[in-house]
Amino acid sequence: MNGAGPHQLRVLAQHYGIFEHLFGNAYFVPRVFLNISYDYEDDTVSIVYRGNTIKPKEAASTPNVQFHSDPDSLWTLILTNPDGNLLDNDHECLHWFVGNIVGGDISSGEVVCDYLQPFPPRGTGYHRMVFVLYKQHQHIDFSKYRRDQPW
Repeated sequence: MNGAGPHQLRVLAQHYGIFEHLFGNAYFVPRVFLNISYDYEDDTVSIVYRGNTIKPKEAASTPNVQFHSDPDSLWTLILTNPDGNLLDNDHECLHWFVGNIVGGDISSGEVVCDYLQPFPPRGTGYHRMVFVLYKQHQHIDFSKYRRDQPW
């Protein structure tokens, strides 16, 4: 990613209200570029860009996420929808949570919350789906956050 990339991502996130709605007054400058896509139909892939529209049927399966990292570093990836909580506008809806990802290998991570396909009800407009990648300082025990029981 070139030097202007992280700044442009931060400006775009501010434009869409991501920092305000997810982090309050806090913000950060993204440092790791995510390549995200959804396999859709046989030979079609829907690539996630910053601010593009992906229809729910295109996002039916777990996304493919790739990023470059030191092989020993640990990461947490979250997919959240700040517009998706239908009961409380001040809360978000978690769609995916993978922690303790080693290096850039998502499959090495611990799935805390299985992928939930976007499901915007008719009339609610566009929903912002936000991927957030956090760097971990050490291995985290996520067992108390995992729900083994269905809703």
